[in-house]
This record gives sequence, structure tokens and C-alpha cells, in this order.
Amino acid sequence: MRAERDFWRLLTEYERLTQNESVSLGSEDFTEVEAIQSCKDELLVKLSDFANEAGLDRRNRELSRRIDVVLEGERRNEKLVGAMVERAVMQRQSLEAARLRLRELGSIYVRENFAPRSFSAHV
Repeated sequence: MRAERDFWRLLTEYERLTQNESVSLGSEDFTEVEAIQSCKDELLVKLSDFANEAGLDRRNRELSRRIDVVLEGERRNEKLVGAMVERAVMQRQSLEAARLRLRELGSIYVRENFAPRSFSAHV
């Protein structure tokens, strides 16, 4: 009976961590996301042990429902991370293009014997 009680308590904690992970991803607090992931990894091992000890599996309707809710939250988090990675790749490409344009401009301004033309020299 204790294993079952501990299982439900830990499942509630895992659900809370998944929700906190969503919030941390939304605010781009990656240090917190990493800490949450570490906690979730440890909880999964304990959840599995307690579920086995208590004889719990997906045939339990309440457990099945709650697992589905957790999995949906984790899928949303995964999609959010995927979108963030795509955005970062696009930003990196834009920065690389800007770096190349600046390098080209720099070669114009940094040539040997470059005599800059200024407005005041013509007036």
C-alpha cells in the first residue's frame, strides 16, 4: 500500500515539474529547464519502481488518463523547443550573412593607401 501511495505522490510531482518546465521554456530559463530535466529523470526511475511494486499499469483508468495528460504536456514542450531551435538557426544564418557583408565592407575601408573621401574635403 505504501508503494502505491508513494507512486501517486511522485506522479503528482512529475506532473508539476512538467508544468514548470513549460513555464521555464516559455521564459527561456534554460538553467531551470536543465534542473527540471534532471529531477524528472530521477523521478521516472522511482515511478517505475513504485508502479511495479504496487502492481500499477496503464489498465488503471486514472493512471492512464494522467499519463496521457503528462505526455501531451511533454509533446507541447518538445514542439516549443523545436521552434526555438529553428528560430536560433535562422538567427545564426542572419548573423553569418551580416558578418560576411561587414567583412566585404571592411575590405573597402581597410585597403592600403586608402584615402577616405569626406564631404568636408569637397566643400
